Amino acid sequence: MESRVVPATLEHAAAMAPRMRAADCAECWALAHVEPLEALCISLEWSLYAWTWLVDDQPACMFGIGTTSLIGNVGSPWLLSTDLVAEHRITFLRGCKPYLAHLRGKFPYLHNVVDARYVTCVKWLKRLGFVVHDAEPIGPAGALFHRFEIGECN
Repeated sequence: MESRVVPATLEHAAAMAPRMRAADCAECWALAHVEPLEALCISLEWSLYAWTWLVDDQPACMFGIGTTSLIGNVGSPWLLSTDLVAEHRITFLRGCKPYLAHLRGKFPYLHNVVDARYVTCVKWLKRLGFVVHDAEPIGPAGALFHRFEIGECN
């Protein structure tokens, strides 16, 4: 297996969207009623930094960070994935911490939300050191989401 992380592109989004994990698709729909390709394109457009993890030249996941203020220290990380992440779980988990450290170097406080049904992702966030709060209704249909955060907000 050959894997590498490269800057994310719309071509990666188009290749990945039909193969996005069911849990990621469900999360995108619950949060904003968007399909996979639209969710990836919105995420790319909104991001200050975005990458694609390629496994044998196939997008395994796309991830990045956006912010609501260019002068603040607050970032909102995102990650959308395919089943290649589960197939190469150890490589994925080893690769996460350096990128988290890089993002925290630019944004000392990170926060976002995760679908409460996405138990695998909630466990992964906790493993990375995020505080995961109790679920609350969010989105057009009031689906349950956990807010998660790491760091200090000034």
